[in-house]
Formats: sequence, structure tokens, C-alpha cells
Amino acid sequence: MNYNKYEALVEYELVVANELGLEMEVPLTIYSMHPGNTETLNNKIESPKTAIQRTFLVYTNTRTSAALGNINDLEFFDLKLSVKILLWKQKCLARL
Repeated sequence: MNYNKYEALVEYELVVANELGLEMEVPLTIYSMHPGNTETLNNKIESPKTAIQRTFLVYTNTRTSAALGNINDLEFFDLKLSVKILLWKQKCLARL
């Protein structure tokens, strides 16, 4: 392996109302190449997530809570690859 891989999670949480919360998470992958390495890897956003939750139990003595929620996971794809596929399709259509 001729590179270092760093993963980070950027998260923002907002309490909209007394027991209602919104959250956004963005996982990042960052690559650092070793000197002399010719391989290239793209830094990328893995799959952003949005969530909404409602807290229904709060235990103040232990500082814990229980909540129900919904998470939406958005998946991205490699843009370089999709551009290559799009150009290939245009070439094929031009031949018709």
C-alpha cells in the first residue's frame, strides 16, 4: 500500500423543538500518497446522511435518552467513471 487513508465524519445536529432533532453527517475519505507513488486516488465524500429523531425518554440521573428516528442515506458515485460511460454512450449513438 503506497498511500495513507484518513477517514473523518463531519456531523451537525440541531434541536428544532423540545423533543425533535435534525442531523446531517458527511463521511469523508482523504488519501495521502507516499513520495514516488504514481497511483492516484480521489478524495471523496462517501455517502451523506440526513436524519430526524424524536426523543421519547430522558433519564436525567444517568444523562441518557432514548429516541426513534429515520435516516436517509444518499449514495454518490465516481464522477470520472460516469463521464467516461456517458462519452462512450454518445460515441455509440453517433455511429447509428
